[in-house]
Amino acid sequence: MCDGVYVVQCLLECLEFQFDTVISDRSMILHKMFLLATALKHQEILTWELFLNRFDTLCLEAQLDLDSSSDVSNLHGK
Repeated sequence: MCDGVYVVQCLLECLEFQFDTVISDRSMILHKMFLLATALKHQEILTWELFLNRFDTLCLEAQLDLDSSSDVSNLHGK
């Protein structure tokens, strides 16, 4: 593997790790990945695999967020 491809792959793995571990950084990371994909059109940067691998986690997080917000609204209603 060429050094440039290795560097991009390493950078993507770091961004994916950050995406997985720091929820508040996700929009910024997706934006940076989009910029990288625009600059390096010959590289696969944003792939469906990125999202498919995280779909279950994102759905679970959304459900937990929804559940916790409904719990809070029930507390205020009592």
